[in-house]
Amino acid sequence: MILHNFDLELWPGYATSIRQHDGGTMMCTEITCKVLRNESALHVIEVLHNQHGANYEHPLRDAILGVVVMTGYNNRTYRIDDIDFKTTPQDRFPLKDGSSTTFVEYYQKVRDGRVNLY
Repeated sequence: MILHNFDLELWPGYATSIRQHDGGTMMCTEITCKVLRNESALHVIEVLHNQHGANYEHPLRDAILGVVVMTGYNNRTYRIDDIDFKTTPQDRFPLKDGSSTTFVEYYQKVRDGRVNLY
């Protein structure tokens, strides 16, 4: 369900748990929803950069540190713990196999399905 007035989306679902009790096995099922903002982290960065110019770093930290985001390429969620303002998309980082790649190259491979994320 999309809530256009609030730029939010609700994903319905359920949570279950099974436990052993004195009387036997007990299963609990609860209806739950995930509330998703339709606004991307990039959009928040752009808006704050336009509002604050070169001094956007502090307002950006206030706005998105601790926020949970979902990636478009695998629908996994991650919590933003910090922002490195010195790193660029062209910077390199090491991979598990000992090689290195840039953030741009890595994202392109993930988007094209050439990287196994699991």
